[in-house]
Amino acid sequence: MKHEITIDHDRELIMVRVSGDLTAQTVTELTIEVGAVAAEHGIIRLLFDMREASEKATDLDAFFLAANPEKRGMEKQYRRAIVHDGRDRSYGFFETVSVNRGNTVKVFVDVDKALEWLLQDQ
Repeated sequence: MKHEITIDHDRELIMVRVSGDLTAQTVTELTIEVGAVAAEHGIIRLLFDMREASEKATDLDAFFLAANPEKRGMEKQYRRAIVHDGRDRSYGFFETVSVNRGNTVKVFVDVDKALEWLLQDQ
């Protein structure tokens, strides 16, 4: 898995572009790194662009990743938008579990709509 983290100070958000194979382990490593960057810069809006990533995690992995995000650097106050290519249904499952656990997470297939949602109430 490869990734690029960009900080947009004007809009107060972090954009993460991910490509390659995603597993529960690589997602954990990624979110720990992004969480550290967010904490360091005091940014709570996160956009994960997963359209070029190949999902290798299972629904069970999605459940565990969503169940305790604080253990992987994702604090409750973070507002997370995840953009994917629309082929993998586990993203919807991840969103449901995340929201049920009190996290602000929304899944999109359109980057502009994800940005619009992230920037609400700014």
